[in-house]
Amino acid sequence: MRKKIATFILIICSAMSLIGCSEKTTGSGKEFIFEKGQFPPKTAGYVKTDKQTYEMEKGNYKWRKGNSTLTTDAASPFQIADNFAPIEVQPDEKLAIMLEQEPDITVHNLSEKTKLENPLNDEIQVPGESGHYIYEVIAKWENGEVSYTFVIHVDERQD
Repeated sequence: MRKKIATFILIICSAMSLIGCSEKTTGSGKEFIFEKGQFPPKTAGYVKTDKQTYEMEKGNYKWRKGNSTLTTDAASPFQIADNFAPIEVQPDEKLAIMLEQEPDITVHNLSEKTKLENPLNDEIQVPGESGHYIYEVIAKWENGEVSYTFVIHVDERQD
């Protein structure tokens, strides 16, 4: 009886260790293709208004390539926002999120505590009320994840 219990425990522990070792960042099913010799990649992200394109500020990221994993711990989106010049937009304006190699994205409006997963055409609509809004964009590929931050200022005055 003790042998059966010991065998059962051994099987359970083995299964749990196999499951625990299979860490994987869920992403679009698309693996980010690294340029030769570039790890981690320089993955710039942009937000585009009707008039101009702005670079988002990169925060935390995690990349895997072969047996190597690189994880960073950057400032929070709120800390990054303190040093980010707000993008002036009109109420209800649409913004396009532009990222390399078509990741799955989640857009968090941190000011309103809302999120939008995989927005249609990678576009979001800004709030209709005047104010300062902080956004975090999480981009996920099969082998990596990057956080980006940008800030907008909605101005109801029409120019």
